[in-house]
Amino acid sequence: MEDLREQIRRRVREKKQAYQRYNFERLQEEAFATFFDLAQEYTSVSNLYLICVAVLEEFFGLGSRLHVLKPGSEKLRLVCSSEQGLIEQPTERRHSLKLADAPYAVEDSWVFPIRGNLGLTQWIPFQSQNRVLGLLEIHPKDQVDEKCRFFLEKLANRIGYNLHQKLLIQQNIEQTKNLINRLCGYEPGTLDSTLGSRTGDVPVPASRLAIGVPTDAIRQRPDVRIAGYQLLSSAAQTEASYADRFPSLNLSGSLGMSSLKAGKLFDPQAISGSLAAGLAGPIFDAGRISANIEANEAGTDQALQNYRASILTALSEVEDALIACMRSGERLTIIKDATVLAREADRIARLQYEAGELDFLSVLDSQRTLLGLEDSLLSTQADRSNAYVSLYRAVGGGWNANR
Repeated sequence: MEDLREQIRRRVREKKQAYQRYNFERLQEEAFATFFDLAQEYTSVSNLYLICVAVLEEFFGLGSRLHVLKPGSEKLRLVCSSEQGLIEQPTERRHSLKLADAPYAVEDSWVFPIRGNLGLTQWIPFQSQNRVLGLLEIHPKDQVDEKCRFFLEKLANRIGYNLHQKLLIQQNIEQTKNLINRLCGYEPGTLDSTLGSRTGDVPVPASRLAIGVPTDAIRQRPDVRIAGYQLLSSAAQTEASYADRFPSLNLSGSLGMSSLKAGKLFDPQAISGSLAAGLAGPIFDAGRISANIEANEAGTDQALQNYRASILTALSEVEDALIACMRSGERLTIIKDATVLAREADRIARLQYEAGELDFLSVLDSQRTLLGLEDSLLSTQADRSNAYVSLYRAVGGGWNANR
């Protein structure tokens, strides 16, 4: 752990020195900050494409085109441009464009390689060398001087890292949709329209929670009901085995008509009947009945213990879910307050930077703190929603006992 800590500290110092050597202009620093902010705010890949071309156009008046490799292939496709926006049907690259490790000029444009994240290549591999997953084409060429080329090269690297992460998120979303379809017993893609529709935010649970959950609430859980019915069945078998020790009375009878002539078939004298009774009881069974009773009693005791265990498990899961609901709510309140303060601190840092009182690294620190808290806020909201889902499941919600 100590080695990792020192490694991270060394990388922080290297990045700090690198940014000092870059000596970016103020407009370039603001473009970097804007790109980072919007890349965190918008989550989809298509939004990232639009952010890339919009930042270059709004800050520097440069036109741009994004060419991205199709995962698993070596084909470059034009996916977005400052002239057309998002390309509905991505077109293949021009013949003059080629994958390269360094920037190069072509026709009226400068082309910069977009490199992905080395740590993510095992999940989303690209069939290209040196992690190049696309090209950033900038035009007109005569407006890109040497210092601007250096800035655009660094920006293209940041685009690649964000693009790689968002592609991984998109892949996880698609795999999760397939998993949900399978769990619901549907073919892949059946619920995609439902899962993809955004009707609003995630429902917010109630701020207050009823702590006293009646025991009857858990009786609708399938595992508790199964254990209860197994106990009743075992008790009935035990009662039936007790009846084997007593004598049994059997009655049998018959009623019929007999006649040699068809004309006398319905004559009352032709009616005949019989009645027999039998009484049977165990005299010597070598302990079979007693052993059967003991076995059934043991089975009933086992079923009783299983039923008791299912009740205790249900109560424990309900209690755990209640604790998770309360603690996640408390944690959410604290993180919300901290996020509000971090937003205000970031706003003040930006104002001080614009007034020349702070350097840009201080602004980046405030943004990093804010982004970390916003990430924690979203994670805590998800934890709270999951806690309420666990509580709903723990009390047997969503399962119809009459089915």
